[in-house]
Amino acid sequence: HKKYLGANMSPKKHPKVGVVVPTYNRREFLKANLSALLNQNYDEPYCVVLVDDGSTDNSLEYVVEQFSRDIQSIEDQTTESNQYLNPEGKLIVIRQHNKHIAGARNTGFRKLFQLGCTYITHQDSDDLALPHKLRTLAGYLDRHRNINVVHAKAHTITNEGILLDPIESPWERDYNYPWGNFGDGPETLWDRARHRKWKQGDLQTQNYIHNHTIMYRARSIAKL
Repeated sequence: HKKYLGANMSPKKHPKVGVVVPTYNRREFLKANLSALLNQNYDEPYCVVLVDDGSTDNSLEYVVEQFSRDIQSIEDQTTESNQYLNPEGKLIVIRQHNKHIAGARNTGFRKLFQLGCTYITHQDSDDLALPHKLRTLAGYLDRHRNINVVHAKAHTITNEGILLDPIESPWERDYNYPWGNFGDGPETLWDRARHRKWKQGDLQTQNYIHNHTIMYRARSIAKL
């Protein structure tokens, strides 16, 4: 069954950038996470796809309550029903039975491919995007047509909003990389890969690329 709210409402077409946010029982982080993404300092059309991976904490209902004016559509795969709310909204919500984080991301990716996005990025539901995130990453890909993937720095903050020094952050410290010398020097991740110096297991301990900072060209993902 499909439920249409309002007349002649259909999803917006071809956003340039699409963001996937998988979530599972993280209701308390969703307001800050989505607010940051929906208010980006970016002039091109973009959309955010929130994939509720079978949450049991009423995440979907909370998002509808908090972001009703921003929601373009709700696709509830558990009840096989769709609702189209605001054709100008940037937020697309999908609810599915639990498929774990990789399955939730893939659901979001499939949606962005359907929408014809040029660039695709993703972040977890407890991450906060700076206002210029999409503009900076997409702008780099716009200027460098031969590059298919770009990434950026990320830092850790506490639930109280305190920015941690990298050495205090288990997430950043475990990457075992000198953040003060980010991307420079003869032994960066990229240099070692270029010179075939990687050994099995290196990416697990020395990969400083945070998954929530990556942006891809959609066409490069389609080739995988």
